[in-house]
Amino acid sequence: MFDSMKNEIGYLLSINDETEKKKLEQKLITQEKLHALGQLVAGVAHEIRNPLTSIKTFIDLLPSKYDRPQFREVLMEHLPVEVNRLNMIVTDLIEYARPRPPNIQSCSANELTSFTRFFTSNDE
Repeated sequence: MFDSMKNEIGYLLSINDETEKKKLEQKLITQEKLHALGQLVAGVAHEIRNPLTSIKTFIDLLPSKYDRPQFREVLMEHLPVEVNRLNMIVTDLIEYARPRPPNIQSCSANELTSFTRFFTSNDE
């Protein structure tokens, strides 16, 4: 702060508490993650339900149609496909959830310098 003669006579300090803002931002991020997870789960459930419906239909028809050779052919054609489809869905989920090792690659000092210059030049 300055007086009428332009002499420095003090300081003004302004402080804002950003705690609540940060908490709300974190809560929003968490909600967005939960929403994305919900969509993923709904998609996976849908993908699992389709082959299960086919398998259940065949099982329901087994008592009345198993003695028909044509039914057994269709059954043997479709059931393995649907079971494999379920297996692929589960395998994909496991692969997605499995932590991956970092992809560490060697580089020269020139490459590293060039790389860091790229990022610092974008900040200006």
